[in-house]
Amino acid sequence: MKAGIRRKWTDLGATVLYGEYTQYIDQIGPAALNAGVTSSEFTRWGLGVAQEIDKAAMSVWLKYRQHGGELTGGPFAGDLDAFRYISAGWADLFLKAWARPQSVRLRSARGPSSMGAYSKRNIAKAAIQAMPAASIMIM
Repeated sequence: MKAGIRRKWTDLGATVLYGEYTQYIDQIGPAALNAGVTSSEFTRWGLGVAQEIDKAAMSVWLKYRQHGGELTGGPFAGDLDAFRYISAGWADLFLKAWARPQSVRLRSARGPSSMGAYSKRNIAKAAIQAMPAASIMIM
C-alpha cells in the first residue's frame, strides 16, 4: 500500500510526500521449501519525497525503506535482521513528453518490416528506466 499527497508549494513544481507499507506472508520459493522452511513473513515500509522541477522537465527524489522478516522451519528459522537504506535519484521527464501512443516502423537492411513495429512509448519507458540514480546504503 502506498499513500501520499501531491501539492505545488513552490514555483519549482509539485512536491510529493508519501508513505508505503507491504507485507508478504508465505511467499516461499522452491529453494526455501527444499531447505525446510515452512512459513515466512516479510514486511517493508518506507517514506519518501519527490520534487518535480517543471522548468527543467525533471524530477528528483529521496526515499527511506526498511525490510524485515521472519522464517519458520529449516536452518534459517528466526527473525531476519532489518535491512535499511536511503535512495536518491532523478529522472529526465523530457522523454515522457516525447513518448506518444503512435508506433514507428524501424528499418533494417532486410526491409522496413523485418524489425517490426515499436511503440515510441515503450522506447521512452526503456530509456527512463535506464536513467541513473544514486543510492546510499545504511545497514
